[in-house]
Amino acid sequence: MPISVKNKYIDMIKANPNDKNLQVSIENFNNALSHPDSKDLTNAKEWIKELFSKENITK
Repeated sequence: MPISVKNKYIDMIKANPNDKNLQVSIENFNNALSHPDSKDLTNAKEWIKELFSKENITK
């Protein structure tokens, strides 16, 4: 997500400081900045391997 989204949330929370949903949105944005990380990529590789394994391929 672009930083402009976070800035929008920050502006909104200034106008509505008691809005817990906006605070959660900012926290989620901050947490998402580190993704995809190496664990995400490893999980994706494993999912693809499983998806294309001989046991899962139907004819």
